[in-house]
Amino acid sequence: MDGGTLVPRIVFRSDADPNGDAGVDDFELWSMDPDGTNRVQLTSDDLHQASPAYSPDGTRIAFAGSGSTDQDIWVMQSDGTNPVDLTSAVTGVESQPAFSPDGTTIAYVRRTSGQARPVFTIPSSGGTGTALTTGDGSCATPVWFQDQVFYASNRDGNWDIWVKAITDSGNGVNLTGANTLSQEGPAISPDGTKLLFFGPVSAQDSDSEIWIADSDGSNALQLTDNSTSERDPAWSPDGARIVYSSDAAGTEDIWVMDADGKNATNLTPDLNLSVDRNPNWGLVAP
Repeated sequence: MDGGTLVPRIVFRSDADPNGDAGVDDFELWSMDPDGTNRVQLTSDDLHQASPAYSPDGTRIAFAGSGSTDQDIWVMQSDGTNPVDLTSAVTGVESQPAFSPDGTTIAYVRRTSGQARPVFTIPSSGGTGTALTTGDGSCATPVWFQDQVFYASNRDGNWDIWVKAITDSGNGVNLTGANTLSQEGPAISPDGTKLLFFGPVSAQDSDSEIWIADSDGSNALQLTDNSTSERDPAWSPDGARIVYSSDAAGTEDIWVMDADGKNATNLTPDLNLSVDRNPNWGLVAP
């Protein structure tokens, strides 16, 4: 890293061939500028990588990747060098990491047996994981705002968005339980006032759309309106735009739009027949 002014980058996973041809069997991590240019393949180990997330200072990327016996949480430099397996000593499948605002802790999801998948935390430098949620049901896609973790869970039947202070006991508060439809993939705006998630428009709709609500789950508005599936929303660092995955062009690509849902643009139309998912937008040292 050269230091200097931080620049915006989007990291995502793709099964594209390095030459941009048809998708291959393994998912690798890529990064690119917010307009889709200057694309760089960060990993190339023929293993499945998923759910990349930049650290707040832009020096590291946490991700889920294949370990010696199962899927673990890894951390590497933002240029793809020096990968370290943080959870190799633990039996189970770990996924969907997210850095705390100070970069010292990572929240993630662990599945050890059955269908229960609680949220755990672990020091980003390595150590022992600690359960943040308890009980039955699955959790998914934790994200941080200050000392709170927003996450999705189906413990009440549908997938809903929950929030929990890391110092509180229990599982926190269900923000979207009044809605009988599923809501997943929470993303809290940089100023903490708005919440993104994805979910269907009706019980008969098998596709998902991107929604925006106040941070307490109220006043939800639909941002996308397609006959395809949109998912995995994430905010730009300035809160002005949203990056997400969509199969509107026939295969799953990485798209961006304004925070009001306008000016949707496909960033990866040239990655032919590939599946591009799990975008995360950060500020990185050039």
